[in-house]
Amino acid sequence: ATRKLFQDLIGKLPFNKIDGDVAGRFRRKFLELPWNYHTKKDWKDLRPTQILEAVKKLDEAAQEKIRRATNTTANKHVMALVEYWEHLAKTEKIQADLNNLFRGHLTTRPRGRAAREEHAMWPPSEERKLFSSPLVTGCKSIYRRAMPGTEIHHDALFWVTFMGRTMGLREDEACDRKVGDIQFIETENGPLPYVKIRDSKTSSSSRDAPIPALLLDMGFLEHRYYGRQPDEPLFPELIP
Repeated sequence: ATRKLFQDLIGKLPFNKIDGDVAGRFRRKFLELPWNYHTKKDWKDLRPTQILEAVKKLDEAAQEKIRRATNTTANKHVMALVEYWEHLAKTEKIQADLNNLFRGHLTTRPRGRAAREEHAMWPPSEERKLFSSPLVTGCKSIYRRAMPGTEIHHDALFWVTFMGRTMGLREDEACDRKVGDIQFIETENGPLPYVKIRDSKTSSSSRDAPIPALLLDMGFLEHRYYGRQPDEPLFPELIP
């Protein structure tokens, strides 16, 4: 998808003609696109270059209201091009000594307060709604989880929900884990369990995510780790 996006915004070029100016131009053009250019009904049947032309025809006030693509998404596309280039070099589809100029067009991600302010946080009311829902307090049945009852099902739906909320894992990152991805690091307060994230959406997503005390107190290790083989899927019930 990224390769097609590049070809539409820049055109088909030989690899030895792609220089820093071309890589930078791709990033700048992408950042001019509306953030929902590939899903919005008015634009989904148009190519990216056609969308840019359509936006330019709008009056100034309408253009200012359009929310543009983000640097985070631009980084994902640039990283995809970095990895695609390296794959072609590794498989000898292009010269191995060609300089991968896309690497110089990855912007630094915000950290600390700036990173927190990139996305709206859940308000306390939403937190209370989740942790007081029948999923936690007891539901009618495994098929009626929104209805209050006496059953609590510690299955994939239960754990993946809370891994996403408390650990910041994407759905695929949680669902694709194996039991052996749960590992421990020794600390002065004892072993600290964490989930080893590899082979994620991008290479930059690889990380070790500590398992919070909340999930440990809810019995995560007892339900999903102890007594199981490392090569078992962490959530076998998700496998058809």
